[in-house]
Amino acid sequence: MPTTRRLTTYPMAFLRLPATRSGQVGLGVMAVVALPIALSIGLGQRGDDRLVFSYATYHPRFWDGDCVCPAPVATDDLLVFCGGNGWKDQTRLVAVDRRTKQEVWRQLRPSGCGALRVIGGVISLWDGRELSAFNTGGSTLWTRGDVVGLPFEVDGRVFLSAGTSSALLVVDPRNGTSVDEIPIPERPDGTPLIDGNTITYGTHSGRLVSLNLMDRTATVATVATRILSPLVRHGSLLVFNAEVASGFSLIAYDVARAEVRWSVDTRTLSQATPLIDGEWVYYGADRLYAVRLATGAARTYALAEGPVGTPVMHDGIMYVAGGRFLHALDPATGVVRWRFAANEWINAPATTGPPVLRDNVLYFGSLDCRVYGIRAGP
Repeated sequence: MPTTRRLTTYPMAFLRLPATRSGQVGLGVMAVVALPIALSIGLGQRGDDRLVFSYATYHPRFWDGDCVCPAPVATDDLLVFCGGNGWKDQTRLVAVDRRTKQEVWRQLRPSGCGALRVIGGVISLWDGRELSAFNTGGSTLWTRGDVVGLPFEVDGRVFLSAGTSSALLVVDPRNGTSVDEIPIPERPDGTPLIDGNTITYGTHSGRLVSLNLMDRTATVATVATRILSPLVRHGSLLVFNAEVASGFSLIAYDVARAEVRWSVDTRTLSQATPLIDGEWVYYGADRLYAVRLATGAARTYALAEGPVGTPVMHDGIMYVAGGRFLHALDPATGVVRWRFAANEWINAPATTGPPVLRDNVLYFGSLDCRVYGIRAGP
């Protein structure tokens, strides 16, 4: 039988200091004191001096509402992002030279923004209605409205999920035409986990599907009401967040035994990607969860107001967005070394995706219509 673990939660006390709305980097900060002290930050440990890049995709007025600004992606030379105000039809796709931090090209996107991915120098943008592909010069290569989600690559082949049938389409990335079609039991709900020529993914109906791309056979297991997050693997364990009968849970499913090893109540809907580091898995939802992979024993850290995003680990430091703050913390102790405050939420449905780390700089979007670049490090 799977185990459902009680959580060790560290209550937090908050002190809010004023924040600016000038369009520059927000100077507001929330002081956090953990009781007992498991997560702490000094008032002087602000990350404002780490700002190396800031780009406004739109200059909002207070009556405009929030912007969209999904997580950026990087090519060999460019940082590419999409952002702006969808209510005003003022969203644009932008490319910036990573070395000079200067804009290289941009194009208006009246249909809106969405998730981005780069495969083989081709930039893909899924806006919820159609998939568009661009080269690194900003020219549109092709657009398809009969597919769902972003492409993924397996052994040099690019796959898309068909929008009108349960099938994976193998496409030519240069022109978007289909060259093969593989029937599947159900469409992926997110990017599949790739292991050689086998892909494993979760579905909207709560099933785990493992598909062998060579012989095109599939195994299916129903494990939840709906699988919400991408899957990550540790040995025989698949870890993911899911909707279950009692709410939402981070689940470890043992593929070898075909059973749920453990589950942890995560309290809220979240589509963040779990991060495995050593013997722990970290997950962002209403707070940051740290779960021991072997046992399911869990502890949590309440970082700031607002949802917590997908963590990124680099040189022993974990970077994770919570509300409008990007935190740099020690994963072993939970001590926050510094944090940077944007003017609006960093992790939200319109800014999904982890920070992108390139050249020791963390890039991320915020609901204040900006993309930020923050120097990583202790």
